[in-house]
Amino acid sequence: LRLDELIPFFPFPLSLHLEINHHSHFFYRRS
Repeated sequence: LRLDELIPFFPFPLSLHLEINHHSHFFYRRS
């Protein structure tokens, strides 16, 4: 599961997506 594939499903501001992407390693570990 890639973060850039999830982005369209979340109504977050781009700035928040960038913040999530910055910590994407955390999400990848949990996936």
